[in-house]
Amino acid sequence: MAEDTAPETQPVAAKPAKPAKSKKPDTPAPKPSGGRVWGVLALLVSLVALGAVGYGGYIYYTKRDLFSADVVAELNRLKSDSERNEERQVEVGKSLESFQQRLADVKEVQGTLGSAIDGLTEDLGRKRNDWALAETQQLLLIANYRLQLARDVETAVAALRAADGQLQKLADPSLLPVRKLIAGEITALQGLERADIPGIALRLGSMASTLEQLPLHVKRFAAAAPVTGAVTTESTSLDTLQQMWRDFLGLIRIRKTTKGQKPLLPPEQDYFLRENLRLMLYGAQLAVLQGDTATYTQNIKSARRWISDYFDTETQVVTNMQEELQALLDEKIAVELPDVSASLGALRDIASKKLTP
Repeated sequence: MAEDTAPETQPVAAKPAKPAKSKKPDTPAPKPSGGRVWGVLALLVSLVALGAVGYGGYIYYTKRDLFSADVVAELNRLKSDSERNEERQVEVGKSLESFQQRLADVKEVQGTLGSAIDGLTEDLGRKRNDWALAETQQLLLIANYRLQLARDVETAVAALRAADGQLQKLADPSLLPVRKLIAGEITALQGLERADIPGIALRLGSMASTLEQLPLHVKRFAAAAPVTGAVTTESTSLDTLQQMWRDFLGLIRIRKTTKGQKPLLPPEQDYFLRENLRLMLYGAQLAVLQGDTATYTQNIKSARRWISDYFDTETQVVTNMQEELQALLDEKIAVELPDVSASLGALRDIASKKLTP
């Protein structure tokens, strides 16, 4: 028997028991394991997915006709849009071809305009030079006209300088001979000994305006003496003859003098005398402006003679005018003017060669 054969053991002395103490739980309650949590979550997800699928199936089943209609309409709309896009592409292609054709035409026109502009620019360059040469010729003509017709040296010099400035702007070496001629003509004009032509003309005009102040010295016709007595029928024939003889002797007087008598001038002729004298002075003024020495001298001499014959030379105003006229008569109003037409002829020759094709 087991119990009989088991070795005997000696009893162990029991330790004294300690008083029991109240124990508190040191650790929290045990948590469920991780596998159980994940299982619960998976179950929940499956239930949600199943619900969603079921809901979707319900919706599709109940509104499948509506979905089909929307899809068909959308497909039709997309098809229509696609057709319109294709039509637009065709139109855009045609427009692009038209635009390319127009662009080609514009490029052709642009090339034609460019060629025309280049030709016009070249023509304008030539025309500008031609115009400058024409203006220079006009300036040289003005210089010749003012010098030869009006003897206006100042204006002629100004016109020559302006013509030289035009040629300088052209910067053409072939025009240098013309500029050289112009420079020589300007030098010749500046070296002239010129009279004060404007001053002489002003002096003559001032004298013409003061002719009314000159006193006349000619004797005027006296009025007929009134008859002091009348012949009566009672006078005898002898008395009548004696009276006639006395009257006859009173009409005739013979005087001997060595001085020349001044011409008689009636009172009504004063106006014409002064106007004719004024015309002489104005004629001399015009002659000095034109450089006509002969006319100038003749008018001055005639004016001096008329003043000496018809005006009182013993007065100071008449004496002063006679002295002024003599001083003007001694003035040298004209000099030999140089020829300034050489530059004009040379420029015309050069311009004709440039214009010849």
